[in-house]
Amino acid sequence: NSNAVTSEEKKQITRRRNRFHQQNEHPLAWKFLSYSQVNLLLQLSVEEVEKQLEEILNFNNHQTCLKEAALLDYYVSGFRWAKEMNFTCQQVSGFMTLLCMALENIRDNQMPLAENFKEFYNAVVGTRQSTSAATEDGDNEFFSVGQVTSITEYMKSSLFQHYKLYEFLFTHPQEQLVLGIEESVEVLRSRDCLVVAPLEEGMPCEAFTQ
Repeated sequence: NSNAVTSEEKKQITRRRNRFHQQNEHPLAWKFLSYSQVNLLLQLSVEEVEKQLEEILNFNNHQTCLKEAALLDYYVSGFRWAKEMNFTCQQVSGFMTLLCMALENIRDNQMPLAENFKEFYNAVVGTRQSTSAATEDGDNEFFSVGQVTSITEYMKSSLFQHYKLYEFLFTHPQEQLVLGIEESVEVLRSRDCLVVAPLEEGMPCEAFTQ
């Protein structure tokens, strides 16, 4: 079929869309997740979002690694909240960037709580834009004053309230516990023997004849 779109053509279309949405990008938009990734995630169920983020973030050991499991839950919960807030695609991308920035400040910069919160607050307050400045379709609207307040409250309860736990997560390696048990198993002495040895062979002769 000459009208069929090939896999390579689909990739080119996706790349063109990403470039289009990055031309007038906000400093927070499309840094952590691309337009195509956010657009896809918005169409998925919670379980599918978790699976997709697992692949995007390369969290292949989240079932056994406490750090990966905690971070995956952090991002999945954040994305679900942003979706429930009815954020636009660009707003979701910006919010996920804020989540990533706060974690990187803990992991890479060992930033104290007060300093990290100040940097987060300055970043999110800098996105404020009145709804009257937005376009009709809302694509260029970023966070309103009300949304900034909601985001700040979410970050307080989800990350900053548990700051020491995240510091511990990034500074203490997970202990590897190997659990096992040793057992002694008696095997048959002869491969041709399919029955248990007679009782007299397993106890003193005097006890057996009494």
